Amino acid sequence: MTSAALRKVYDPDADEVRRQVTRVGRGNEFTILERADGRFAQVGYGDFVSVPPGTYALEYREGDDQHQAKTTDVAMAVRFLQEFLAGDETWKRRHLWRRLEL
Repeated sequence: MTSAALRKVYDPDADEVRRQVTRVGRGNEFTILERADGRFAQVGYGDFVSVPPGTYALEYREGDDQHQAKTTDVAMAVRFLQEFLAGDETWKRRHLWRRLEL
């Protein structure tokens, strides 16, 4: 798990994911979680990721496609990465995703 300003964490658990996501904000604009299978998801914050202040951008990549959803609820951002880490794809149905043009 990597972020803009915090130390890299290898093999994070759900509590570490929560700690990292709750520290995302001004000065630490994103955190990225990459699983052993090579898939990744990330949470970004504010204008750094082109969303309004107070908003979290939830993003994941699947193949060559990257998708984004938005939330103002940090608990939803935490839950997104915790479920991603666990391999539980419930998060895909919980948010309205749009494909990003890269």
